[in-house]
Amino acid sequence: MKTVLYVFIVFILLFSIVCSDSSKEKAVPQYKYIGSINSTKYHRPTCEWAKKIKPKNAIYFKDKKEAEQIGYVPCKVCKP
Repeated sequence: MKTVLYVFIVFILLFSIVCSDSSKEKAVPQYKYIGSINSTKYHRPTCEWAKKIKPKNAIYFKDKKEAEQIGYVPCKVCKP
């Protein structure tokens, strides 16, 4: 019976660690467009190319003007 209790306690502790780590992920503010720091294109978040951008390389824009002011150009696939 003690073994079952210990297993249950370990499970609860591991579960709480996993849940607390996922809640610390960086929240992305509301955005309409996404680009990569490795390119000069910006995309709609639903674009097939936007989905390939790694989170560590992503840059987010609230509007087209913001993206274009720093030199990004619209994607030719999703045509934002």
